[in-house]
Amino acid sequence: MAFAWAANPAAAWLALADKPDVLLLDLNFSRAETSGTVGLELLTRLMLYDPTLPVVVITGHSGVAIAVAAMRAGATDFIIKPWRNDRLAEAVARAAASRSLPPAIAVAEETPLLGDSAAMVGVRGLVAKIAPTRAAVLIHGGPGTGKSLVAATIHRASGRDRLAVIRGREEPTPDVISTTAIGAGTLLIEDVDRLSLASQARLATAIRGGPRAVTTSRAAPALLRATGGFDDELLTMVSPVEIDLPLMPARGRDAVILVTYYLGRHAARHGRPARPLDPAAEAAILADPWPDGVRGLAAACERAVVLGDGPSHGLADFALSATPVPGVVRAVAADFNLAATERQLVEAALKRQAYNVSRAAVDLGITRATLYRRMARHGL
Repeated sequence: MAFAWAANPAAAWLALADKPDVLLLDLNFSRAETSGTVGLELLTRLMLYDPTLPVVVITGHSGVAIAVAAMRAGATDFIIKPWRNDRLAEAVARAAASRSLPPAIAVAEETPLLGDSAAMVGVRGLVAKIAPTRAAVLIHGGPGTGKSLVAATIHRASGRDRLAVIRGREEPTPDVISTTAIGAGTLLIEDVDRLSLASQARLATAIRGGPRAVTTSRAAPALLRATGGFDDELLTMVSPVEIDLPLMPARGRDAVILVTYYLGRHAARHGRPARPLDPAAEAAILADPWPDGVRGLAAACERAVVLGDGPSHGLADFALSATPVPGVVRAVAADFNLAATERQLVEAALKRQAYNVSRAAVDLGITRATLYRRMARHGL
């Protein structure tokens, strides 16, 4: 394993070109600094640059308080000076292993648990407490609230390498349940509320074999019990700890934090300049209930990055209206027609690349063959 070091944040950015497996980050860069502010600012920038980069922070001042702040900012683990070498080696090994999680949760893991609302601070606190344990966890919430993301974060922070996934919406066969669960460190059951009663009973048997159960559901246990159709034994097994994820209207200004993150992420992906939000767009984003949750918000940000041309992102970039639209329940209206949006994205990429199909395909993150099919579909 190769090692490289940097004496300050500027040098650290240059070192990122070597694509490190793990980054050890001291939160203070001189003897006069004790607040950790410089290190936390760098950590925030690092997470925007590469949300999948495992970062182990090191601090000798402010103790656990500054370490918790670092974990909230996206750090994978922390070490407090003076450290034990075996503890440091374990933290580095665990952080490196988190890069190679199975594809089932790879997309979710790319995004940190962002947000300064009381609701999200509470969620991160629960995750930090329960992740290192073997306790089963039921994560419930509406569409797009981040259930898979929380499950991925719990597994990543658990220190367990092995993960098996069962998806309730696909109604797994008995063989899939029995062979998937055996010997798994963590068993992730997505949409457990969609499983048939027969599958639920088989799953309860599999969990008795020892894997930790991390489960997601659209409904809370109380509602599952009230409506019936759910195996009581399985529900008791998977829900000793619950995490209730809030909808976007309950998260205050978190929508702006998330938009800032996704705008930066998509700008880097598409090679576009990073641009700020203008006040009207920020107000409209905060007024919108975002019924599709973080997923819909992220899609709107990609559209804004690809189609926007001004010095800042305005209402038009997000297809938002500053005033309510008659007959539309949402506080502001957006064009979420997938076909129309796809056509706009493809057409914008082609124009930007002077209709060079190869470059436009790279811009969109798809193959030339796929782009040709999209062009034919939309008559471009």
